[in-house]
Amino acid sequence: MKQYPQEIEYLKNYLKGINIPEFDQDQKGLINRKLKEIRSKAKDRPWIHNFFELLPFILIASLWYLLIFVLPEYILNKTLLFFILFTLHGFLGYQWVIYGLHEGAGHKLFTNKKSVLHRFLSFLAFHSSRLMMADPVNYRKHHQTHHKYTGTAKDGSQTNFVLKNRIMISLLPGAGILFPNNYRVHKGDDCSLSLLLSAFLGILRFAIEYQALKPYFSPAQIILMLFLLSPWIGLFLDRIRESLEHHLMPQSREYGSRELGTSLIGLIIAGGPWGQPCHLSHHLAPDLNWYQQISLSKYLDKTLTEDQRTFFGFNASIPDLITNQIQKHTMVEN
Repeated sequence: MKQYPQEIEYLKNYLKGINIPEFDQDQKGLINRKLKEIRSKAKDRPWIHNFFELLPFILIASLWYLLIFVLPEYILNKTLLFFILFTLHGFLGYQWVIYGLHEGAGHKLFTNKKSVLHRFLSFLAFHSSRLMMADPVNYRKHHQTHHKYTGTAKDGSQTNFVLKNRIMISLLPGAGILFPNNYRVHKGDDCSLSLLLSAFLGILRFAIEYQALKPYFSPAQIILMLFLLSPWIGLFLDRIRESLEHHLMPQSREYGSRELGTSLIGLIIAGGPWGQPCHLSHHLAPDLNWYQQISLSKYLDKTLTEDQRTFFGFNASIPDLITNQIQKHTMVEN
């Protein structure tokens, strides 16, 4: 993702007057004991752990099949069907990309296992996001710097402060398709063999969907539905998510993100329970899987002080959090 030095300066100036409620030694000890317990359970029950790693792919792929190949036969109102298809397809695609990119590419899902099956699953997990035209090679490169240098100029996907006009452009329908958008992390700006492979597989997926929906819609309607509106749903949610979870947070691996939480609206914005609803938990322990992150998040909610819970987002509803961050952003940039 393109970086602007001005954004880092805005962030640094804002953080000068912020008191970060860091964890004390007792809290760190409690959190480390909880992490040891979570990791131990996964090690003792590997097949259950592996099942939960696969579960998002199984569920999303199954729902996608039902959406494209089954549902159109049962909804006779074409306007309603059009709306349902592009909305749900966009949300399913968003979940597929965020889980495949983040876990499969960013954190090498299944690669710690030795069997041939796990190596095969690791290959599929890494390349899965290509079906939605994302570039896992570019993402892995920048995501490694994100955890090491969170919120700094060395962070390859720095979102602790992003200029308002970049955010607004990224939220418009057609961003990155009809007009340029440099506030995105799922692919880079330069052409590469990896990006071309993603484009090929994405077009192949689109061609399959096109053939399945051809009896119900015109070519123009299918292109509008699946090539413009559906990707917009995913990109819109993804930009809201990253603009909330890191916005105006410290330049710190531990304290540089907040929790969106597992409320319904939190899960929608975060890309489901296997998305990133518990991003503070993820930054504290990047090796934890999605269900383990949720477990740690619930423990943090009981362990942290009231000031810490407020600072890291545990106390805020999503609408209040959005309003608060817009007000702060306006103040900082003006």
